[in-house]
Amino acid sequence: MRIRQKYYPYPVMERVGRSYKEFLFNVTTSVKREGYNIVFEFTAEIADEQISKLIKEGKAVFAYHIQCAQTCYRAAFETSENVAQRVVKEDDLNGLVEVCPFVIAKNDIKAFSSENFSSDYMGIRFDIDKGGILAIGDQSEHTISKDLQDLNNASSIFLVIPNPAANAENMSVEIREKKICVVLPQEQHGIYGSVSKSKATQKAMHAMIFVPVFMSVFEELRKRLERTGNFADFSDYQWIRALEKVAKKRFDKTLEELLLAKEPLELSQMFLKNPMNDAFEVYRSN
Repeated sequence: MRIRQKYYPYPVMERVGRSYKEFLFNVTTSVKREGYNIVFEFTAEIADEQISKLIKEGKAVFAYHIQCAQTCYRAAFETSENVAQRVVKEDDLNGLVEVCPFVIAKNDIKAFSSENFSSDYMGIRFDIDKGGILAIGDQSEHTISKDLQDLNNASSIFLVIPNPAANAENMSVEIREKKICVVLPQEQHGIYGSVSKSKATQKAMHAMIFVPVFMSVFEELRKRLERTGNFADFSDYQWIRALEKVAKKRFDKTLEELLLAKEPLELSQMFLKNPMNDAFEVYRSN
């Protein structure tokens, strides 16, 4: 969203405008990755006494518009706090993301004036409608890269096979060197094969199958870590190296730190991008 200079029926504080003597609206925007989310943090300073008073009285708010042209994501949110955060799913962003800060009227404002008005407007009072823009900050641009390895594609570390026993009724897990092997009863394996490739049902399959499998694996790793201080038996396994990379790149912690800090259920959902949430969204939309 490129901010273009336009005309308003009342003074608006903007860097390129001439309605105010000084531009006194500064916003710092920082972006960080937390797991599979992108967190925007905003720190705003408005030194204009009259606009600042409106915010403190709840008559005006800071507003931030976030837009990503590549994914067509567009969202805006309001806050009365000088420091605020907005969490966006990583899937919603890719490439260049533009952030535009504003101060907008939360309610109709009568007879607004500012000592910072330019000489052309000094002493004049203006009525501003709810939603009207009072100030426009500098736009910032951020690049969101998606080159991180993750586990959204379950086949990266899991292998799902049928149980050779025709009368098997329960799922089981076999920890192998290259992958974690999920053994399903034959009928369930057939159903899994037919629906797992559909995006509409993929998250439900992840929640039903891979979350409990991960719980079992994480519980075993944590027991070994608490008992021996490491899980050296698995150190050369390909799947555990993948988990270590995800722990570092996504959560900025070692796998050992996460195992000791989080319960297996929570950790399983974190590593699999919270599939249950997306699964419920599918059923809600239906």
